Amino acid sequence: MEKLKYDTDDFSFKELLWDWFKVDLDRLHENSKYKYFNRKTDQQTYWHKIFYKKVRSSDEWNWMYKWFIKEIKKVRWENKPIVYQKIPTFRVHFPDNVAVGEWHKDIEYRSEDWVNELNYYVPLTEAKNTSTIQLEDNKTLDSDYGEYWEWDGLNKLHGNVKNMTGKTRVSFDFRIHLMSEHKDTEVKSINTKTPFKIGDYYEIME
Repeated sequence: MEKLKYDTDDFSFKELLWDWFKVDLDRLHENSKYKYFNRKTDQQTYWHKIFYKKVRSSDEWNWMYKWFIKEIKKVRWENKPIVYQKIPTFRVHFPDNVAVGEWHKDIEYRSEDWVNELNYYVPLTEAKNTSTIQLEDNKTLDSDYGEYWEWDGLNKLHGNVKNMTGKTRVSFDFRIHLMSEHKDTEVKSINTKTPFKIGDYYEIME
């Protein structure tokens, strides 16, 4: 597990989302009210709908996201061919709410013999204390904008607590593993029901 940094001038994810949402990201809660989320509802906000629609059609996002992963690949994966999450998972952690509706390990949603895989957590706002990911050992993945975490969400129990900061945390996350270890499976993602296959949930980066 490691906290890393990136250049927000090069990777202006925050500014791009502001252009889509027309609202400061840490104030999204002022434009919408939602009941306390559970696993079935935590991906069903107005902001999620905009995000997933835009990332599928935005050349700017597509270019920036792939460039971001390419930079990670150089450092962590020694430029070996990798498999990465095609559409990142978007998270919104409103005040007095959670971003993820249940505590879990990602392996619970995969096949038991799933490959070694690393998670990347990229907050686009301040993410600290009660507004960030909580781990089973009471560690929090605290971050300022321009920082991100590489960590083992596959095997480490994680979740959220009620956000008491008064601000919304916005982030996205994705997964990477070596192409040499990949194996397609009929198992599907818990929310979008997308198969964990190349061309569906995952893409290859040579």
